[in-house]
Amino acid sequence: MGVAMYLLKNAHNDIKEQVKENRDAIARVKEEYFKKEDFREFKDELWGRLDRFEDSVKAQIRDS
Repeated sequence: MGVAMYLLKNAHNDIKEQVKENRDAIARVKEEYFKKEDFREFKDELWGRLDRFEDSVKAQIRDS
């Protein structure tokens, strides 16, 4: 029974270590690829361009 407990403890420690590594990897991915600040800048720029485009289209329709 002692041997079984030893093996289970080792398996538990290995799984615990793998979970920690996976959490660290997920955190790195989130940090590198999903930064909200980057998307906020992109969104602001996109909305600005769309507003200018809309104004341009409205001006062309008015002038026609």
